[in-house]
Amino acid sequence: MTLVELRDLVARRRDELARLDARIDGAVLCDEILAAIRAIAEPPEPLFTLRDAAEKCGFSEDHLGRLIRLGRLRNWGRRHAPRVRLAECPRRAVPSTPQPVRDIAARRSGRTTA
Repeated sequence: MTLVELRDLVARRRDELARLDARIDGAVLCDEILAAIRAIAEPPEPLFTLRDAAEKCGFSEDHLGRLIRLGRLRNWGRRHAPRVRLAECPRRAVPSTPQPVRDIAARRSGRTTA
């Protein structure tokens, strides 16, 4: 979260509370603002090129680029030099090692194979 995003968040929350004529607990509001400030103060996660991110998450560069174009993945870089955060990338499930069909059939019948 950036300072601009924090400002917009607080402004939206203020407008919402004013519209509802809400009376709130000040501590709850302060907790929300402090959480946003902590998010700004934390060191940012490193950014990866699509090639590096693709190697780490298991999807292709083209797929990650498509997700950026569709708005499902945020581009932290420039238009023709995209960068992504690994925590935001989808992860491909690691496939288990398939067993040959004959081994499964032999196990079910109780026979052993050579």
